Amino acid sequence: MTNLTVLKLMTMLDVDTAITYLQVLADDRYSINDDYARITMYCTDLLGTFRPSNADESPWKAVRDKIADMDEQNGYNDMDMVIDAMIRDIDSNQLALLRTLAYGERTASYVKGAIDMYNHLGWK
Repeated sequence: MTNLTVLKLMTMLDVDTAITYLQVLADDRYSINDDYARITMYCTDLLGTFRPSNADESPWKAVRDKIADMDEQNGYNDMDMVIDAMIRDIDSNQLALLRTLAYGERTASYVKGAIDMYNHLGWK
């Protein structure tokens, strides 16, 4: 797996799927650092409500930038680098989930089913 592969797959996600995937990754690391807990909280706030204003930008990058802006408003910085590092450091199970989301149906029930299966199999 290369970073290029991961980034290519990330660009295939729509906004809500990107939010959900980042939330899953952060949830997997929830106990490691406060940054991941905040990412989870921001994703919960954004899910279903965030629509990027720049149609030329990849949805996951718009989500990353929005989360970084929200974090900065709360007195923190460098969240974009935390998210980039989280994306670069995915394991094979998280990559399998990313592939499932990138190539699967663009429906909420499909995404929920993929996440439920990921959690059920104990991949995290």
